[in-house]
Amino acid sequence: MTTPAISLLRELLSGRPNAQTQRVIVDLLVRADAEQLSEMLADPKLTDRLVGVMSAGRFGPSHFDDLMELLGVRRRAELDQPARAALIHALQTGRTSRRDELIVRDLFTDVMGADLTVLKNLIDATPNHHDLEELIYRDIDSNEIRQQMLAHIAVQATAVTDLEAKVLSDIDDTTICSLHDRRFPKGVVYPGVVALWEALDLGPDSKPRSLGDLTFITARPADLLGWVEDQTRKKLRGAGVSVSSMLTGSMLHLLSHAGMAEKKIQNITHYHALFPEYRLVFIGDSGQGDVRVGERLLTEFAGSVDAVLIHDVVGTDAAVRAQYAERGIVFFDTYVGAAVAVHGLGLISDAGLRAVADATLDGFHGVPWRTAEQQAQARRLLHRDLAALPVPPRV
Repeated sequence: MTTPAISLLRELLSGRPNAQTQRVIVDLLVRADAEQLSEMLADPKLTDRLVGVMSAGRFGPSHFDDLMELLGVRRRAELDQPARAALIHALQTGRTSRRDELIVRDLFTDVMGADLTVLKNLIDATPNHHDLEELIYRDIDSNEIRQQMLAHIAVQATAVTDLEAKVLSDIDDTTICSLHDRRFPKGVVYPGVVALWEALDLGPDSKPRSLGDLTFITARPADLLGWVEDQTRKKLRGAGVSVSSMLTGSMLHLLSHAGMAEKKIQNITHYHALFPEYRLVFIGDSGQGDVRVGERLLTEFAGSVDAVLIHDVVGTDAAVRAQYAERGIVFFDTYVGAAVAVHGLGLISDAGLRAVADATLDGFHGVPWRTAEQQAQARRLLHRDLAALPVPPRV
């Protein structure tokens, strides 16, 4: 909803506001009541523009200090969660000063219990690489402030229960056919994978307590400006993923499968410290060390892991699969098979299972197969898993 106050703020922020216009902007925010103030700040793009414009002149004529005093101190308590998330995102973009970090800390630690879970998810839902993990572990330079925020998270998480699991999904050969899988053309998003994430997000009764519970964990290395991550997010949005966060790898850890697994475990440890109130579901593949990741998750996060699913892209022997299944690691060939497994664990509903089957069939028909033999092999696996469905697909 665009109110007159929001329209006026956008108009004032157009172009390059001088010091006089900046004063008018601050006065507009001063006069706004609590509801209007949160409405004006709730749009992340508008708040990014507000902070960016006002901070650009902080070494010359500027009212940035007045803005930070107003929003970060005097009226901080009046801001709702979307406004806080947008302001935190704006402050973490670019260089964060000591004062910026203190304001971010106070915006964050003011919030308690389930409200903090909402705030964390809003911060994590950013469309670019400036998510909660980057905020806490990279953008915040002060270890003292970082530890204060992590301690607040740990205490407040104890008051939150009955949440669905956070889904941690690999990308290469789990989401997109990329490296070792010869059953699909390279670059194809696997049929049914997005529907499985959605079913897990909705939970076993399709009445979720939170949404957007998807995080990608990849061996792809991050770069200083976040370009690789942002480009990967763009491709995933094209596949239908509107809300997610991402945990990236490093060049050093790309040297071996064991190194890639170690980096993913480090990232998951960081992530679990950010969202300790959630359980975890891990989805990986059999080609790049994800089985090691699953084994360590079940050991190091015992009691917090609902499922470990491994997309088998290297043709693992049935006897080996059975041995892993006894340890809680389920291998699957199609996303219908994965959905049957998590439905059996009580993690998705009958409707969710049916939706994955329907989406997998739809997606299968749209794959640009390289050869008829490749299509026939994939069809055999899909029909086998469809036959195991406890509920029939609608398609």
